[in-house]
Amino acid sequence: MDRILKDIVAADKEARKRVQEKKTECLNIQHLVEAKKAETKAKYEQENLALLEAKKQAFEVEKAQALKAAKQEFDKQAEALKQTYKAHKDEWVQHIYEHCIHQ
Repeated sequence: MDRILKDIVAADKEARKRVQEKKTECLNIQHLVEAKKAETKAKYEQENLALLEAKKQAFEVEKAQALKAAKQEFDKQAEALKQTYKAHKDEWVQHIYEHCIHQ
């Protein structure tokens, strides 16, 4: 009978040891999963930040080009307006003068 009790106690002790090992293993796996999750999250955040920075720079270049083109168009139209004014100012002044006098 003692032998059976000793075997049962030994088997119980061994089973408890295996259960504890499995619990420890499970905790280690959970820690590993959490670490991997944090690592993956950080990696994707870095990639997204790099992507956003690249797009921001591309938009800045595009904006600068559009601004330059708009300024060139404005300068071109302003010069055309100056030339038109220079060519017709005397005629326009005379027309306004005539209109004011005869009204």
